[in-house]
Amino acid sequence: MAFSTLGCPDWNLLEIADFAAAHGFNGIEVRGLEREMNLTQSKEFRTPRAIAGSLATLKDRNLNFVALGSSAQLHIGEPNLRKTQLDEGKRFVDLAHEIECPFVRVFPNKLDEGPVKSMALDLIISGMLELADYAEGSGVCVLLETHGDLLQTEDIVAVMQQVMSEQTGLLWDVTNVWSATGEDPGSLYPKIREFTRHLHIKDMEWVDGKIRYMRLGKGIVPLSSAIHSLLEGGYRGYFCFEWEKLWHEEIGDPAIAISEFTKILPGYIK
Repeated sequence: MAFSTLGCPDWNLLEIADFAAAHGFNGIEVRGLEREMNLTQSKEFRTPRAIAGSLATLKDRNLNFVALGSSAQLHIGEPNLRKTQLDEGKRFVDLAHEIECPFVRVFPNKLDEGPVKSMALDLIISGMLELADYAEGSGVCVLLETHGDLLQTEDIVAVMQQVMSEQTGLLWDVTNVWSATGEDPGSLYPKIREFTRHLHIKDMEWVDGKIRYMRLGKGIVPLSSAIHSLLEGGYRGYFCFEWEKLWHEEIGDPAIAISEFTKILPGYIK
């Protein structure tokens, strides 16, 4: 079990690690620290000494860094902006290698219909292949998240079939896909099983046609179906809780929402 630091944007790394250890977590997915989203510029990872200290902070508590969440978007075609996005992905790969973190997340992100969609998919594919080449030999796998407009099963499969390798994989955000398509997660997972290496779990409800994130088990996402399918399909990765506090200040105390995860998830698994 792991959780994303997106859910606790005002905690420092020591507070995060102490909380994780106290509540039975095994790992931490780092998506920003103290509201600094460029992790290579955060004080915890800015220098070799800081990196060593941060790694020791987790190891001393029997915790692992399980993923780094970059902001790199692969659909962008304008050459200078595209280079900026890919360079960020590469910096995150370098950092992940230094802190023994297996995954770096990148975004697809935007698609349109017709020829524009085809061009966007090609850009996403070429971006993943470039990052995979860069990551070769690093021990780091670049994960494409089901995010933005890349939520339809046929699009996800079409991309992943062309990029899947030892250096690439899929981060399946169950709620992102389900809220957009309505497809039962238990039916979806067999189609993406060979690609899926990491997982985001969160819950939600609809309020006036908009998503409102809820504490686990309080919403309407068919999480039982997803978890059953994952376990039946042999998934052995992390179950990572994503509480989107940084983007949605209204959703409540992260200490309550995150601590509940280790109590509620075993019930779903049973």
